[in-house]
Amino acid sequence: MPDLAALEWALHRAHYAPQADGLSAAQLAAIAPEQIEASRFRLHPAVQLLASEWAVAPLWLAHQPGSEVAFPEEMAVPGLALVARPHWQPVVLPLDAAAYAALQVMAQGGTLGAALDAAFERDAAFDVAAALQQWLAQAVLVAWREEAGVSCRA
Repeated sequence: MPDLAALEWALHRAHYAPQADGLSAAQLAAIAPEQIEASRFRLHPAVQLLASEWAVAPLWLAHQPGSEVAFPEEMAVPGLALVARPHWQPVVLPLDAAAYAALQVMAQGGTLGAALDAAFERDAAFDVAAALQQWLAQAVLVAWREEAGVSCRA
């Protein structure tokens, strides 16, 4: 139950987080290919990463009205999730270990290259394109701004 409460609290925090424009596909495409791995992005202020020893995200999703997610057969399964707020409505998205690792690196200020390295360490078949599509669609990433306010790297 504490992990389910943590998920509910993350949803509450996401709902009231400050607004920020999510990174767009056009902004991502505008980065020169030789600079993409060195680019830094931060997570949207509403984004929360959750790790649990339990299948908390599928359990929560199974109890939502209109959900087609089945009740987890086994609860004692480690689970990773992302709480985001695209279009002002918080959502819970289950994550695999590779995507979670990549987002953790970016949350700590790491480059996209370092984030992808972390993802590939956990899953050599990590689908970068699918992950980026999901992150863009869910407004997970925002452009990184230097402390001095110089300019946006994305």
